[in-house]
Formats: sequence, C-alpha cells, structure tokens
Amino acid sequence: MINGVDLSNRTRFLKKCVKAIQSECSANDFVLGSRISLYEGIRGGCGTAGPDELVEDLTEMLDMIRLLHQLGMQVVNVSAGIPGVTSELTRPVKGSRHLTLDHLRYTKTVKDVLNSIQSEMRVIGSAYSVLQSEGVERADEMLRKGYTDFIGWGRQSFADPLLPEKLLNNRAINWCTACSMCSKLMLAQYHDGCAMYNLYYKNLYQQMRKHQ
Repeated sequence: MINGVDLSNRTRFLKKCVKAIQSECSANDFVLGSRISLYEGIRGGCGTAGPDELVEDLTEMLDMIRLLHQLGMQVVNVSAGIPGVTSELTRPVKGSRHLTLDHLRYTKTVKDVLNSIQSEMRVIGSAYSVLQSEGVERADEMLRKGYTDFIGWGRQSFADPLLPEKLLNNRAINWCTACSMCSKLMLAQYHDGCAMYNLYYKNLYQQMRKHQ
C-alpha cells in the first residue's frame, strides 16, 4: 500500500483494459501479455516499498506478476529502469554491462513466482544485446536452467534481424555495438533502426543530426 492507496485500486485501469481486450479476442488468435519494469531505479518508483524509498523491495511488483496471471495474461516481458530516466538500467551499455545481471535476477525471480503458483504464463528475459556473442551463451544458460522461457533481443534485432537463422547456420553476425544511435532516433521521434549497419537509418541519423 502506497499513501493509503492499495494495489487493487491502482490497477483498476489495467484490469479494465485487459478485460476489454479479452472480450474482443479469442484465446486462439491473440497472445496477451505485458512488459513490466520490476525496479525502476528511482525514489518511490516501481520496485520500492513506498514514495520515500529508494532501496529495492519487489514485494508489490511480484504481487503484480500474480495479478497478471489472474487476469489471464499469457506472457510477461521482464525489464527494469525507465527509458530516458534510468536508461542504462533498461538498456545497459558497454560501461554498465554488469547491470545485465539485474535483468537475469529479475527474470528468474518472476519465473520462480509463476512456478510457485503453477502458472502457464511464459517469461521473456531482456538486456542481452550489449553482451553480443556472450549474450547468446547467457541466453542458453537461462533457458537450460529453466530461469526463463524466451529470450528477448531488442537492439540486436535492429543490428541483425537474421540473428536466429545465422546462429543456426553458423554465419557471421552483425553484433549490436550499443552505440545508442537507435535510441537517439527514437527520442527524436524518427523511424527507429540500426544506424550502424543499415544505410537507410544511417542516412536518417545524419539527417537528424543536421536538424538538431
């Protein structure tokens, strides 16, 4: 409970939205899920015990995971941070690669909660792109140990959309360099993509710089 307002009241909008979506879709033609930041890294944010707290406390966020299960969601993408505020927590860069360990821990924590209630909701992990080839090894370990169900690549999918096929066939991969040019395109409200390997987005990035 934060400032006297309990979780049930603060999730009314979410519950109404999910119910409305479910009324328009059948279970066979639509996968319903949510991306959730388990800890935002700001005082009073998600993953803390109250408005004056900064220290991580996942109690309420794990209640949110249980709620998503109760609402009948089929998948949850586990993340952290707030893009634009605690961006390196959301999208670790080369100098903050260690923050990927938080994502691994959060993903396993969510998976453990879902296992404890025998939920069939599937978990997608995040923050593998900055690790490049090591990210594939981490992903394999997380899957093998049952800490997650799926692996989510964001920036790496921009850098090389053919990553899965290339891994299967042992072909050379364009690894994400974590240069953040795609993020800068997004923040400037341009079409978003890899300005390192894709000529279209490289030209778009140069165009954006000229207008700044």
